[in-house]
Amino acid sequence: MVINKKVHGQQTAAESVEVARVGVVRTGMLLLVLLMSSLSVFAIPEPLFSVSVLRFDPSPAAQGNTVDVYVQFNNLGTQANEVQLRFVPEYPFSLPQSQTNPVLVGSVGDTETKVVKFPVSVDGAAPNAVRNVTFEYTYQGAGGWVQIQSPLTILSQNAVLVIDGYSINPSPAQPGQPVTVQFTLGNPGSVGIKNADIKLDLENTFSTINSGTKKRVQYISPGSTAKVSFELASDPTTQVKLYSIPVNLTFQDDQNKQYSDTAKVSLMMYSSPELLVLMDSIGTAGLDTPGTLSVKVINKGVMNVKYVTLVLNESRDYTFLSPSPELYLGNLDSDDFETASLILKPLTKTPVLHGVLLFKDAYNAQLSQEFTLPLTLVSAKDLGKSSSFWIWIVVVLVLGGGYWVWKKYA
Repeated sequence: MVINKKVHGQQTAAESVEVARVGVVRTGMLLLVLLMSSLSVFAIPEPLFSVSVLRFDPSPAAQGNTVDVYVQFNNLGTQANEVQLRFVPEYPFSLPQSQTNPVLVGSVGDTETKVVKFPVSVDGAAPNAVRNVTFEYTYQGAGGWVQIQSPLTILSQNAVLVIDGYSINPSPAQPGQPVTVQFTLGNPGSVGIKNADIKLDLENTFSTINSGTKKRVQYISPGSTAKVSFELASDPTTQVKLYSIPVNLTFQDDQNKQYSDTAKVSLMMYSSPELLVLMDSIGTAGLDTPGTLSVKVINKGVMNVKYVTLVLNESRDYTFLSPSPELYLGNLDSDDFETASLILKPLTKTPVLHGVLLFKDAYNAQLSQEFTLPLTLVSAKDLGKSSSFWIWIVVVLVLGGGYWVWKKYA
């Protein structure tokens, strides 16, 4: 019984070894299967892209300019066909009008690298900031678009100060009267402006009231404006015309860099023309007797006038004997006059001359001014002189008497 028990124990150990061996074999086979499965998982049967923005040119980008974006394709898988790249517009970025979107990249082979240049415009009013540029790409069989982004720094290099506009009150200005000129200074850039000085070059035509010719604005933030006013005065005899006033601008950016610029504004000076028509002289004439009338046109205003024409109207009070009812006088400067003569026959004892002055002002605007001119007829009797008829009778008698005496005593 003891021997049989020992033999039975030895067989049990052998069987245990066999079971262990079989287990090892099975484990190995399982590991092999797992290894094969893992290899099948890491196999690359399709394209595998690594897409990124390689660089920007220039960088940083400036407002209002175009930056070239270089996008790089790295293919770690099989060849990709019909690869496309498109830009996603997002403020402050946009595409130039000539740029197509999307762009066909074509085929990208296995282990191949391709670089595509894409121009992008930066809005001129964009602030200094870091903004993402966004693209999307796809290829045959991808089933959709894949998005990529890359940050781009926007930084203005120069500060800009402009005159956005100006107003004049009253407009047009009048000689001798005060006028207020208000400027609107604008900062269209992305850099703050400080110590902005605006100076007027007035020469000798105008003078400032209650201030000097220069004023300062301490600070104008990007995209903001500031208003500056000057009160000006001119001499009452200032010539009526359009004046161009030089404006000098000096300012600094946030980094204390100094800038200067010049501009010009226009100030229109105007005064209504003042023309006066007077009777200069009239020849001795009576009712129904032709006479020469001299008319004087005086410019008593400060504005020079041009192409003055005197046009006489028909009337029951008189009849024209001159060749034309229109008399051209030419140009009339301030405090100057011209004289026109005409022949007419009075039909009443108190005729009134009716007419109109046609002329242009200093800005070539066509103007007219009607007038009436009462006439006073002065005869030889009114002047204390004998009539010419009796004078001729006396002359004839004297000559006849002289001839008779000469014949008698010759």
